[in-house]
Amino acid sequence: MTASGTAAPPAALALSGRQLDLYGALADRSERLASMYYGALLVRDSGGNPDRFALAAHGMRELMEKLPAYLDVAMPAHAETLKRKVQEVEDAWNHVVNSSGWSSPQNAWQGSIDCRLRKFLAKLDSFFCWFRNHMPRRREEVSAVLRTIDPANRQLPRLLEERNVATWNEMRQFFQSVAHHGKTPAQVDFDKSVETLERFLLERLAPRTFDDFAEIDAILGTSETKNA
Repeated sequence: MTASGTAAPPAALALSGRQLDLYGALADRSERLASMYYGALLVRDSGGNPDRFALAAHGMRELMEKLPAYLDVAMPAHAETLKRKVQEVEDAWNHVVNSSGWSSPQNAWQGSIDCRLRKFLAKLDSFFCWFRNHMPRRREEVSAVLRTIDPANRQLPRLLEERNVATWNEMRQFFQSVAHHGKTPAQVDFDKSVETLERFLLERLAPRTFDDFAEIDAILGTSETKNA
């Protein structure tokens, strides 16, 4: 059993105290999340696998992306993609071109602003509006996730919340790049990124607390002695 009382991970990999605590905190939310985390660590530490960093990064990225679903936090902006939105605009434009008989991009537009073109212009305006708001919506969704996994579920000062969102996005981009073979990090750099994610999640899912005020007094007493 872990410190949180959940089932211990498989014995195939020895976890550190921090990793055991995070495994337990994730298992409290969902055994599936804990399995994603453990599986990523297991692949990372499989020394005979030449592609282990990419596979482990995929597991870490999946953990980050699937976490909102297990927290019941909706992420509609993250489900929307620029490629799909551009395809919608292109389809609308092709409909205008084919309906007007204007097929050569070298020729100037000769038609009038008819009903079809008016609909396309409205579609284009809608696309630009979506594009302006997409990233702010994604950032707000990440903020909602981080607030949900915070035991106090509190609204942090804007600057601190923006910093947390930036840290989350940087971690996600790192793991995504490694998973897609966009970069091949050194062992020390990959381990550092994993540890950053572990600490980030653990601080929110299972923040460290003092057992009693005596420990606090002891720490304060030591500090005062050093400063005397």
